[in-house]
Amino acid sequence: MKKVSNVIPEKSNKKYEEFISTRVLNDKDIIDFIQVNNFTKEDIYNNLEKFYQYYISKDTLLNIEHKPKLVCSDKEVNIVYQETD
Repeated sequence: MKKVSNVIPEKSNKKYEEFISTRVLNDKDIIDFIQVNNFTKEDIYNNLEKFYQYYISKDTLLNIEHKPKLVCSDKEVNIVYQETD
């Protein structure tokens, strides 16, 4: 899978980074997950794409019938989806 940052044009890269730092990494669920799993800055950086995916998948306007949940295995983040009512 390609990383989102590799697909985004150079001009948009700053906006992407700003979005990640102001929105994604300020999400309460993501902050809690990072703290519980004792992530370092490097761990966070290595998993930015998954945090981004998770943040986007929480958007209620998307009308997704599954609730995302972050899971960690050896400092690698994955997203599992739980069915909603």
